[in-house]
Amino acid sequence: MIAQAKGTPEGADVAVKAQEACAQVKQRAQKAADAAWQELEKKAEALIAENDYDGALKTYAELSTSLADLLNRKSTEKIAALRRDGEGKIKPVLEAAEEASRNAEPRKGLEALAKVEGVKLAPLSEKVAGLKKRLLEELANAAETGEEAHADGAGEEAERASWALRHGAA
Repeated sequence: MIAQAKGTPEGADVAVKAQEACAQVKQRAQKAADAAWQELEKKAEALIAENDYDGALKTYAELSTSLADLLNRKSTEKIAALRRDGEGKIKPVLEAAEEASRNAEPRKGLEALAKVEGVKLAPLSEKVAGLKKRLLEELANAAETGEEAHADGAGEEAERASWALRHGAA
């Protein structure tokens, strides 16, 4: 993403700022990790002084587990938020395309789906692909029956859709 931003003058500035911000976050994370490690070392050394190696090992293991839990929670929250965001972009478009299909306007439905063509969200990708295929079939059928042969080029588009379906290019 940063590499893409560098392609424009304002993007280069954003990319530099993003890299600087990432470096600062890494530095702060390292400082926090160092502080946590020092506390861990004190606790473990006290246990080792009592020859409680199992306790010291358990101390290290517990820290690893607690950090993993923290990251897992954050990761789970982020995954859910990203999924909601993606669904929020795709679902309204799917609804609009479905409505266009119900209104016998496959071209309008395909135009709606084109808005989310680059959005990748596995849970909805099959639904988008299936709806696109259905709309292409409807457009091809309309071309064959002459229902969508308008002066605005819809007939030509329907012919292309029909050809795409026959040749597996959908």
